[in-house]
Amino acid sequence: MPAFELNEIDLQLIQLALREDLGLIFKDLTTQTLFDKETTAYQTEIISKHPTPIVLCGLPVAQIVLSHFKTDFELISSFQDGDLIEPGAQVAIIQGDARSLLMAERTLLNFLRHLCAIATSTRQF
Repeated sequence: MPAFELNEIDLQLIQLALREDLGLIFKDLTTQTLFDKETTAYQTEIISKHPTPIVLCGLPVAQIVLSHFKTDFELISSFQDGDLIEPGAQVAIIQGDARSLLMAERTLLNFLRHLCAIATSTRQF
């Protein structure tokens, strides 16, 4: 994935979104209940569930969201931002700590969904 730099306002937006989803203490009650404090390796897929093709946008942002968690993640995708994604296609695989991945999930998917919607609408014009 190509290097991508966000400006200070972009980084603040990501931090605000994480704080909104996880609170000031950066914890998630569901995650704490499901997983003990030990690191558990996990792999998950991001699948396009939109009924029509979409333009992918936001993989670098997803990577930056994941970087806010102090564990190693690997985001693997055969697509790049700007690619057209067919319904049901596997957009990416994320490998990493299950606890951190569950905490990052909502924020990460919110950014991807919003950015893909903007890119798809822009392509229509």
